[in-house]
Amino acid sequence: MAPFFIAFGIYRWRILDNAALHYIGRVSFSAYLIHFLMITTMNGLVPAHLPASTRFVLVGSLTLASTLALAGLSYRYYEQMFVKLTPAILATVRRLLTKNPRNALPE
Repeated sequence: MAPFFIAFGIYRWRILDNAALHYIGRVSFSAYLIHFLMITTMNGLVPAHLPASTRFVLVGSLTLASTLALAGLSYRYYEQMFVKLTPAILATVRRLLTKNPRNALPE
């Protein structure tokens, strides 16, 4: 029985280690910020005369695709910019705080 559980533990995590899930992990914060706007937009674009189930699938599919696409762009051109700027910003803050120790935050 133990070999089964060991094998299950090893292979179960390999299933989760793929490019699609890594991408979703990278853009998840941007997707969180964008998704409601996309739901609202797609709900307005899909014709109201369609059956509810068709509308649901169509709005959901369009929302998922547009959210992931825009989240990827946001991550690449917005979040990455701040990640690159962080060391410079921190260096400036440290320099300003050490110049006037009264402004320094307690550690």
